[in-house]
Amino acid sequence: MFKVLFIVIFFVTSNTEGSRCGPSIFGRIINGRTTPITEIPYQVSLQIKSRHICGGSIIGREWVLTAAHCMERKNPESYTIRSGSTSNHEGGTVHTVSMLIKHELYGGNNNHPVHDIGLIRVKEKFIYDKTRMPIRIFKTGQLTPVGEYAMISGWGETHFGLPMKLQMAKVPIISKLHCHQAYEEQGGININQICAAFWEGGVDACYGDSGGPLVVRNRLAGIVSWARGCAMPCTPGVYTEVAPYFFWIGKKIGNILASEKKEKPN
Repeated sequence: MFKVLFIVIFFVTSNTEGSRCGPSIFGRIINGRTTPITEIPYQVSLQIKSRHICGGSIIGREWVLTAAHCMERKNPESYTIRSGSTSNHEGGTVHTVSMLIKHELYGGNNNHPVHDIGLIRVKEKFIYDKTRMPIRIFKTGQLTPVGEYAMISGWGETHFGLPMKLQMAKVPIISKLHCHQAYEEQGGININQICAAFWEGGVDACYGDSGGPLVVRNRLAGIVSWARGCAMPCTPGVYTEVAPYFFWIGKKIGNILASEKKEKPN
């Protein structure tokens, strides 16, 4: 199933000294920490009937970047965006949605999506302040450095259910080769996907965090997409890599704004 960000830590002990995989799990606790929206002002909650379903990132006055699989309903009015709040059920501002744009090549299945990226346009523009700010995105050709720690955040599932307050944690970026090998039985990962995890498991995004940000050096590097379980050993979190879609994002937004400008009377 898709994972939506809840920060989970497992206490693990390896059966074999130095083994990267196959540990025995003796206990687990919720890790990460509750964090105020002022530390992650680009984070938003995508909702249906006031219920959180996915995360997303503000990238413009009226634009949110998220995962395509978060937009299964075709009617934009089915969704709302809550911005500017540490809580996913109160505070901040609730924005109605005017447009949903999935990548044209989005596909795969619920366990292994590809081109899992989409744009959401809100009717009420974001008013930038300390609780709402856009995040810069990785550009085409910019590589996410392996070994670098990335920040994940959201309101995804924990072992105590869905949290009401925003959670965050840090996970290291792992190489595409190692991630591909980890999911070789499932066909590996797509060239436009990146992975982040501790090989022993423990910290991860989980159900409800889909669409949320993977941030490296204060820039959006990835979008929470899928994994096998949550925080399990040897099953890294898989993220849509943003850089390969830099021009796609710009083209989609640019074409829409240009079209609207032409339609306006002189």
